Amino acid sequence: MALQAVENTQQELDDLLNPELQQALALQAIADAVQAVDFAETRLRNLKSTASQADIDAAESQVVITRDELEKAQDKFAPYEGKPEDNLTRANLQSKLAEAQQKHDYAVRAYNSLLAKASETDLALAEAGLETAKAQLFDAERAYERIKDGPNPADVELLEARLADAKREWERIKDGPDPDDIAVVEARIDSSEGK
Repeated sequence: MALQAVENTQQELDDLLNPELQQALALQAIADAVQAVDFAETRLRNLKSTASQADIDAAESQVVITRDELEKAQDKFAPYEGKPEDNLTRANLQSKLAEAQQKHDYAVRAYNSLLAKASETDLALAEAGLETAKAQLFDAERAYERIKDGPNPADVELLEARLADAKREWERIKDGPDPDDIAVVEARIDSSEGK
């Protein structure tokens, strides 16, 4: 435990004394936060936007077209449905049926998503997500401002003092208990047993 404290404190001090690493990490945190804000803004904008009638009409047309293709694929597969699974024609038609089903399902989902309105809960969650992302960006920018000119001398002194304390503690306990401390405890035990 004491040795781990020495190692951890030494690593903190080494990291603090490596301003390039600290600056790179801080800049990466800013870039990640900017990306999170962009994502949150896009999500909120998408939830607030409504589809145009032309987009809805085009999506509805795709549903009709893919439904027709699906029905044709079902009609072609029907006579082969009872055939053995290793029948090449059956397998080919079943594959085309599955593909037509997948296209139709996608068209229906796209159409439904254009018709769907975002709930108040979805909007509130998206707005909260945006505010959280903005707060994280603000924190990342503040963190960079603190370290951009190198380590703060007070922080270095503090870590050096913590490292010295951790090393003293390690030196004190690394070889086991002090024989004088053992003698004192044994004397107390002996005196308590003698009573």
